Amino acid sequence: LRDEFETLPTGPLSKVLWARAEYHYLPESGPKGPWNISCYSSSLGSQRAWKVVEHAGHNVLQQNYKPGKSDSHVHPMVVAGDPLWENYVLNVSFSPQSRDRRSGVMFRIRNDRCYYFFGVEGDQAVLKMVQEETSFRQPFEKTLATRTLDWSKGDDLLVQIQVDGPHIVASINGQQIADLEDTTYAFGRIGLTSDIPTRFNGVEV
Repeated sequence: LRDEFETLPTGPLSKVLWARAEYHYLPESGPKGPWNISCYSSSLGSQRAWKVVEHAGHNVLQQNYKPGKSDSHVHPMVVAGDPLWENYVLNVSFSPQSRDRRSGVMFRIRNDRCYYFFGVEGDQAVLKMVQEETSFRQPFEKTLATRTLDWSKGDDLLVQIQVDGPHIVASINGQQIADLEDTTYAFGRIGLTSDIPTRFNGVEV
């Protein structure tokens, strides 16, 4: 998979669908290129979170929403790829416009509540395993690796993740953050996620 969003028309990735997509098939909620919006709340901002915009002469996929208290458990997500993908190398270029909360990529996604996350949270680069929840609207998240990272809002960050069986190697801008083994998820799709405004510039698997 390789996508730099040039074939997607500029504008919102989806219309406001409210809860109708829970029990109806709506063409508006179908794939846009290789991407599906997989998670949103009832908030208007959440449903308008993803937009293709032009930046520096190229299309980028921009996440614009910052979840509030009522939907802080819902992370805006788009997903792509095959749910049976096992071993792959994922490269993503993205540019968080804030340092407040997390921004990055997901891999070996089983569903919206079971996946690995790798990206930035404040001044930390973080690799997490997310699995269901500990109580209502309280996701279970296990930190597998973390390291202080020198970066500023607006910087372009290049993430690379290599998964081969239980072996996971993750780096940002060439700096290795994790080299470890975890057997929780052996296969799954890839995705983009952020809780802050973020530009995603390109994806390659």
